[in-house]
Amino acid sequence: MGAFGPDFLKARREWLYDLSARPSLLVAIVSLVGLFILMAVFQTFFGFAVYFLQNGFGVESFAEASDAQNNFAKATIVGMLPAGLLTALSAWWLARASYAPENRGMPLHIPRLGILGWAAVILGFIIGVYLLFFALFTALGIDPQDYMPKSGGVNDDQSMAGLVEKVLADMVSEPLLFAIALPGVTIAMPMAEELVFRGPIFAAIASSRAGRWGAVILTSAAWALIHMTAPWIFVAIIFMMGLILGTLLLRFGSLWVTIVCHCIWNSMSSLAIFGSQNLPGSP
Repeated sequence: MGAFGPDFLKARREWLYDLSARPSLLVAIVSLVGLFILMAVFQTFFGFAVYFLQNGFGVESFAEASDAQNNFAKATIVGMLPAGLLTALSAWWLARASYAPENRGMPLHIPRLGILGWAAVILGFIIGVYLLFFALFTALGIDPQDYMPKSGGVNDDQSMAGLVEKVLADMVSEPLLFAIALPGVTIAMPMAEELVFRGPIFAAIASSRAGRWGAVILTSAAWALIHMTAPWIFVAIIFMMGLILGTLLLRFGSLWVTIVCHCIWNSMSSLAIFGSQNLPGSP
């Protein structure tokens, strides 16, 4: 039993999320909207910065490039690292304005789950998402291969994958660029999204009349909505993934649980894209 930490054992009997924290709902909503806009601005800014560093400065280098749209999309993916880190820092800083002085702020303590506890949580999350994934595709009669990115980046018309997945697949042919982009996709952006969507806004809704399950549903919906440019089935999966992450936050009371699970999922998805492009017979 020693491999299972005290918080893991305690979470089997009760919810560990602290509902006594009562951040300002109005400030939390304003922060959510502001952080979303800030994240988009950061990503666009760093996308242009990376693009011009790669292709030369000046409007001409962007307007006259034959593959400017695809190259800019790649640059934006690379720019996710600084954009995500700055957004996460901004979310942490703005949280101080949301929580009352007597509260501890966002639940960023590291839970004492133990080695087997962490393994059980992460494995349970991955299995749960995959079961939802395959159940949804099977119920709708959709072939998952139709959503596997092929090649061509933003010009890929052979699959119904999301834009990020298409661009990552195109970056596989440039392993160094893919490796540079990976930390932003797998660490920085998941951390930023968890702090933004399951930080003060989650606590504010959970402590309101909507309650903790209202917080899970509403924050999952808001998180899914920012992915509306993705195929609708991906948006649905993201919403359901949000329900699982929100439940994990309630159960274990720490954002580090959702951050770690989110990072691992993005890592697995990115490596799956890399592997699919290197299989024999792949385009």
